[in-house]
Amino acid sequence: MPIRHAWSRALPSNCSLDAVRFREEYIELRLYCADSMTLYTVNFISGKVDIRRIGEPELRGAVERKREFRILTCYKGYGNRAWSKIYRGLNTKMICRKDVCVVANLKPNYALDISAVTSNGDVLESVTVGGVYHFEVAGSDNLIVVTTRGIRADSTTTMLIDGSTGSVIDHVTGFGGSAVSSLDYVFVYGEHEGKIITHGYNNEGEEIIPGGEEGLPILPPFNPIPHRVPGSEIFEVKKVVLMEKNFLKLYNPEDYVIEYTLLKPPFTRGVFNINIHNYSATVLAQIMGWPFIINYDFKGRVIWSSHIIRDTIYGIVTGNIVALYVDNGKIRETKLYSVKDNTLVLEESFGPNALPLLVRRSNILLTDGRVVASYMME
Repeated sequence: MPIRHAWSRALPSNCSLDAVRFREEYIELRLYCADSMTLYTVNFISGKVDIRRIGEPELRGAVERKREFRILTCYKGYGNRAWSKIYRGLNTKMICRKDVCVVANLKPNYALDISAVTSNGDVLESVTVGGVYHFEVAGSDNLIVVTTRGIRADSTTTMLIDGSTGSVIDHVTGFGGSAVSSLDYVFVYGEHEGKIITHGYNNEGEEIIPGGEEGLPILPPFNPIPHRVPGSEIFEVKKVVLMEKNFLKLYNPEDYVIEYTLLKPPFTRGVFNINIHNYSATVLAQIMGWPFIINYDFKGRVIWSSHIIRDTIYGIVTGNIVALYVDNGKIRETKLYSVKDNTLVLEESFGPNALPLLVRRSNILLTDGRVVASYMME
């Protein structure tokens, strides 16, 4: 199937992609630049661009892992280092949002030190949780969540921290585990009374799944598995899938409601898309140890199935187009497929480091962090 280049637009230099939101005919790219946060709005059909400065740069962080310690670096603006610190422990994680970095450092005695740190390196607030054997740090655009599993009930916790002030919004004891996040939400899941329960929180720290809901959280298409995919937190997502043992539940976090429930297809390990308009579900299935992408109708019949698909980070599935972002260990690239004769046919590969942002009708939007480009599959 012919693929035609429609347009390309260069992104401002000395910037990195910080957030992606979707509108009717536009896509909003928030860029993290040296001296500002910049909103780059592009019409995905015409390529018309609007660029405007929206504020001072927020804090962002990076963790460099060494054999016996971690080097944590806080940035205020792209390439502008605010501070660096060395932490020693079993494991150290950090997330920076707005004006605060949250550092979680697990000591050899399994005490987890949690600190909120400013751009000057000053500690605003700190707390220690003892008896921790697993912890994760996740963040939406404004909310930072530290969640733990421990040997005691008071060692299993979930702490919600405001990224603007560093203040603790809520501290839930007796529930914690793992987390996945998007631009607007953080979902924490853990075992409770023999079941896997998910709690969800918005940017203000408000609970959007009152009382919790059974199932593992999946954020299609950018976090298609029930584990955190690094980088997925920059994308806006509209739907959440809660995967139970026998069912998939399509949840709308804006309305706090479950929109649809269907039987989970066999061997499902993740979900790329549930389409309630054409009654189909596209899932990642592991059959005889091999990964496949399979599209089912709501009666459980196979519409199409891929060949063996390895190294997929995420995939955008719509109509007869499938855009997969893959990492084979040497290069990250986008592979563009069409659906023909009930299977996937590779049409083109884009790389290195080209990731798909949007597939709508026959339009495909990609970026490598330097250029945004639009292609049409004819």
